[in-house]
Amino acid sequence: MFLMSLIIIVPIIIIVIIIAAVIYLFVVQTPSLKLDSIKQLIDNNNLDEALAKLTKIIQDGKATPRTHMYLGDIFEKKGDINTAVMEYQKCLKEGGFISDSEQLVIHIKLAELLNRLGRVDDALGEYLILAKQYPNDPYYLMQIGDIFFSKKKFGNATNYYKQALLLNNSNPIAHYNLGRLYYMTGLNSDSEFHLKKAVELSPKFYDAYYYLGLLSLRQSQGNNALMYFSKAVYSNKFKGLTYLNLGNLLFNSGKTEEALNFFLKSLSSINDKENLLLAKYNTGLCYEKLGNIDKAMEYFREVYIEKADFKDIQTKIALYSELSVNDKLKEYMISKKNEFETIINRILGYFKYKPLESFFYDKFVYVIGIPSNLSPDSTNKKDNHFFVFYRTMNDSFTDDELFLIKEKMVNANCSKMYIIYPGEFPDNAKKWSENRDVMLIDKTKLLEIFESIKV
Repeated sequence: MFLMSLIIIVPIIIIVIIIAAVIYLFVVQTPSLKLDSIKQLIDNNNLDEALAKLTKIIQDGKATPRTHMYLGDIFEKKGDINTAVMEYQKCLKEGGFISDSEQLVIHIKLAELLNRLGRVDDALGEYLILAKQYPNDPYYLMQIGDIFFSKKKFGNATNYYKQALLLNNSNPIAHYNLGRLYYMTGLNSDSEFHLKKAVELSPKFYDAYYYLGLLSLRQSQGNNALMYFSKAVYSNKFKGLTYLNLGNLLFNSGKTEEALNFFLKSLSSINDKENLLLAKYNTGLCYEKLGNIDKAMEYFREVYIEKADFKDIQTKIALYSELSVNDKLKEYMISKKNEFETIINRILGYFKYKPLESFFYDKFVYVIGIPSNLSPDSTNKKDNHFFVFYRTMNDSFTDDELFLIKEKMVNANCSKMYIIYPGEFPDNAKKWSENRDVMLIDKTKLLEIFESIKV
């Protein structure tokens, strides 16, 4: 009886085992084989076909973490970064079916993609995981430092940059990052050390030269700034701002035409609005100084349209709008030195004086005048008069400035002063001139003089 039972039961057990093996092969092993073939499609860039097969697996309820990993690969290749991130995160959340090395690869992908998306806090979490997994790789420490730098957490950023340098002190990027961080926090000596180290290690590190130029400006080292900015023009990131700074340096040193060249170059390379406005404004200043008022007005109008309260742009617009309809005033304000000397002589002649000595400055001219009927060798100084010709309409006439003008008149042994100004005098200047041997010639009076002397 027992033997008969065995004869019946054994075949049944064998059949059950065979069925289980078949089920295992088709239910468990076949999806894996399918995923391997899908991986080949992805590697060969047959993305749509791979996506269709993976979608079918999900619809059939047979998805695994590896399914989401491959979906992440597809969407990453297609440029759909948000969906790729979502799929990679699903893969890590579900776990299993992928190796530890594959999980690390996904963390690396997530860190880079999240950073590109601007989700820096999420990216930071991934980089922190990677920094622990790869403690001897300075790259992830650098990325963590960059994120803290962008969040203005300078202490944390400094810490990670220093850790990166401990692993590799010959890393020019780490030195550069520390240098710009120290520049931002006002630690000039530390900034200079690391920036110079960066260009020593990488002589074509043009971004570092840009910060060395800024640092030189901060320390009033104009020649060094010029040298560093001359190299920083090759920086893709800071090209426009470098041109702008070079223009400022040259403009302030009186090299207007050279400055104009750099300001014009900066216009096509600057991306941020505020610095672009400054470049346009400075371009206008150059044309203004060179006497090309029509060209200056083109740039001043652009600035005014974009930002009406930028610097003194409203004053510029008002001033040159008036000059556009008043040629005599325009000639007074923008004529070149030899032409303005002729205007000075005619105005002095109106008062029956002639120039004895003249002192030219950017915005005004001092002239010691003597009566027309006297010889320059005359020893009679009591009738000498002091003439001050302002050539702009936006002077503030501070009390200190007025005091200095009066001192110059006294030192020149002049008995009376004329201040010629092509605008309207402020109240403090009018009050100051009262009970003094000072005559204020404003725009209205100046135009009357022009009519008389036929300028």
